[in-house]
Amino acid sequence: MDGSFGINPETGKMLLSIVATGFALALGLSPYKTIQEIRQRGDTIGFQFFPLFMLLVNSIIQCLYAVFLENFTMIFVNSLNASFSCYFVMMFYHYSPEKAHLRNMLAGAAVAFVILVYHVTYRVELEDAKLQLGILSNISGIITFGSPLAAMATVIKTRDASSIPVVLSMAAFGCSVSWFLFGWTIDNVFVMTPNAIGAILSSIQLALVAIFGRRKTLILPD
Repeated sequence: MDGSFGINPETGKMLLSIVATGFALALGLSPYKTIQEIRQRGDTIGFQFFPLFMLLVNSIIQCLYAVFLENFTMIFVNSLNASFSCYFVMMFYHYSPEKAHLRNMLAGAAVAFVILVYHVTYRVELEDAKLQLGILSNISGIITFGSPLAAMATVIKTRDASSIPVVLSMAAFGCSVSWFLFGWTIDNVFVMTPNAIGAILSSIQLALVAIFGRRKTLILPD
């Protein structure tokens, strides 16, 4: 972003933010096909809740962090993705036979979020709040990007990568790379770090799909 190739640094930054936003929205919408299949089948058997749950949690944490940074691009994309994730989570909950367990997870997350908002708003200074939210956003981002890899042992053992959600992994890779570059342009290590790791984790997922292929449809593993 040094103005080479005739691109003004600010123009390059704006274009990169647009690309990063597009990939982030693609990641947020990637569970749509899964939810449609759940609705058609009328159950959630064979699908796991945790990746959807983490997409929601991560979007909310990233949005809160963006508010403290006063970064409109991050606020916009994470607000939209939080809305998408809310819908996906609600649909999964509606068709799930394990509603009590899901309620406990969602209630725990809601309580934790209220405590977090109170803490960063009233208990610490602004710079400390940014630091703590940055660290938390790193952790949630890495867990979100890596959640499909929970099935890696099964993939290698069965030599079948059907349990890896390809659309989610592809969207995660594009999102990670573009947001890493965006983090670089705004000189924010808390944006760069989780997305660098996310790009690596997504690459591993896509490599497993390329090596072992897919024999059946199992999406969003725990």
